[in-house]
Amino acid sequence: MRSPVQAHLFLDLDLALLDLEEYGPSPGGQTELRYMAASSATAGEDVEAWPEDWILEGPPSWWSSVEDPAYAEHLLLSAGDHFARQGPPTALPTVPMDPEDLIAADAYTLESIALTYYLEETYGPDRLIDLVGRLIVLDQRHDADQIEQAYREALGSDRDELLDGFARWTQTLSSADEASETSLPGR
Repeated sequence: MRSPVQAHLFLDLDLALLDLEEYGPSPGGQTELRYMAASSATAGEDVEAWPEDWILEGPPSWWSSVEDPAYAEHLLLSAGDHFARQGPPTALPTVPMDPEDLIAADAYTLESIALTYYLEETYGPDRLIDLVGRLIVLDQRHDADQIEQAYREALGSDRDELLDGFARWTQTLSSADEASETSLPGR
């Protein structure tokens, strides 16, 4: 797969080596490095722009797990746990207003990750990447019409239709509790 934008990434090699020693190699490559590279790309070139909130966490987390099935399963089970507790989403994920609210930040992250996986599963990775590439250059404070157009052009649906499908899909996710019950002997 290719990134929708060009970005430069500066690595802390000492930290990367420590992570490798502590966590070992990942089947999909270093997930932290893949996450940072995707975060840099989804931040876009204009530091003043404010893209759709879910873009900031969902695609980087998805990209970091795309070739690591165990990590992808962990992310989806965590999202399944979240939606089992909270119910289906009523809006697309947004950054919490209070940066100190760790519960809201965790919810935002899990919902953003889940939305990205939903987009990949429903529309395919190429259309997901196309959508992200269209959205990262738009500012949600000023470009509402262009953002809606980006969803329609990339997905063939608007944000309301996306939210409806996403909400239904979240109710099909397995939770960690369900996964552990089915893995118990005699089940």
